[in-house]
Amino acid sequence: SDTIQTNAVIEDGSSGGPLLNVGSQVIGIAVGSSSSRTGFGLNAADVQDDVQQILQTGQVTVASIGAQTVDITPEMATLNSLPEGSQIVTADKGSPAASAGLQPGDIITQIDDVRLDAAHPLALLLRSRFHADQRVTVTYSRGATSTQAQLKLIGRHPTC
Repeated sequence: SDTIQTNAVIEDGSSGGPLLNVGSQVIGIAVGSSSSRTGFGLNAADVQDDVQQILQTGQVTVASIGAQTVDITPEMATLNSLPEGSQIVTADKGSPAASAGLQPGDIITQIDDVRLDAAHPLALLLRSRFHADQRVTVTYSRGATSTQAQLKLIGRHPTC
């Protein structure tokens, strides 16, 4: 299902806290972002797999492309004439991203049929819609050129 958007600012260090509705029911899990004035969260129903993983193994594994990225907000995109998405800062040696030819500076704009935007940042999509060992098509921008690459996601233990 889709992400939850809130006008509450959720900073990076606040990820993992509950999002509550006016009836004090947990409806989601907060996801921090260093580059947005809008807060987002994972739908509580989407983290049921994580809860089961914790109960069964004591840890959670989420999908990863093997790269560190920073989200390009609509404001940053407009100011810098960039596409909205997630810019690669570094790609781990031997990672799916590096093996597929993605490089620092590339901006991932889409995974399979899902466009990256403020409501659908890369980290949130990888956690809520994709899984380790899944093959995906990544669309990315390098300069003025848009390119696609196929890669197989790996599993990582998320950090807060």
